[in-house]
Amino acid sequence: LAGKGFPVNSLNCKDIVNFIHNFESINDEKLPKQTTISGFGWKKEKGSLFFVMPDKAYGTDLSIVFEPEGQGEEGFARALKPMGNLNTWKKAIRLLLPYPQVMFNLYASFTAPLLEILDAPNFIIDNWGLTSIGKTTTIEIAASVWGLPIKELGGLVRGWNATLVSVERLACLFNHLSIFYDDSQTANLKILDNMVYTIANGTGRQRGSVKGSQKISFWRTIAFSTGEKQLTQISELEGIKARIIDLYGSPFGKTEQSELIHEIKSIIHTNYGHAGRKFIEEIISRINNKSNDILKKDYNQAYSDLAKLGKDNISDRLARYMGAVEVAGNLA
Repeated sequence: LAGKGFPVNSLNCKDIVNFIHNFESINDEKLPKQTTISGFGWKKEKGSLFFVMPDKAYGTDLSIVFEPEGQGEEGFARALKPMGNLNTWKKAIRLLLPYPQVMFNLYASFTAPLLEILDAPNFIIDNWGLTSIGKTTTIEIAASVWGLPIKELGGLVRGWNATLVSVERLACLFNHLSIFYDDSQTANLKILDNMVYTIANGTGRQRGSVKGSQKISFWRTIAFSTGEKQLTQISELEGIKARIIDLYGSPFGKTEQSELIHEIKSIIHTNYGHAGRKFIEEIISRINNKSNDILKKDYNQAYSDLAKLGKDNISDRLARYMGAVEVAGNLA
């Protein structure tokens, strides 16, 4: 209150605190109630699932307000808000149907909120190859499912030049949503393998504090990456390979597609964030109708069919990732 110019000081502050406390106690039943939440994604209230976005909680009548813990979180909340309209966005997406690598990234972006429903693991999609072949545009298209995709405007696509703690905080904040990292060659190579493991494992580091151990963070997410080299080249550990889907080369094919890319970007840069919300509403509708078991059945069938094509443990894990994307793609 003092910061807002109210005449509070060290002499009267105790009385003011006491007044506010008594006011709340007396008017408890009359005052409107709101629940504040500092992270996005699936939450549970009295056994019912609902999904929190910055502007709305889907699947509940509760009044919920997103309260960011810092300025960085507030920026991501702004980036998640929709702009333009869904039909215009869909016009751009229809132009992409002949390009399976782009569409795979798009469907994978829809997959993140389904991981919890399907009990599917986290994974990373690595779009790599020479520069200026449409890799960044591809993950911008995937990001446009949820919000502003433009990195230069503080959008959902961020650079790999980050700390391990910031990657962990972002994954925790975007629980059940996709996260997007551009230009892996800008990352600190000494910690890049730890970043990959952190995202894919879905568990934060255990840290101590003055009062004891801090609460460990958990998340389910799908991370998208671009770079000139494979993420799997950063480490000799086999575990890295089991957590990444590698997509090499130009997502738009060998022919020059600059006009198409320009048209797509001009649309998704001004129309975004609607499709993901529609998708969440559809998932909630299926949960309420008890038909989410069909999604699990489809996932188990897709995973089983794909696993038969592989001959090792890595193939088995990749089959789980691909199976989840197949279910999400069909639902989308």
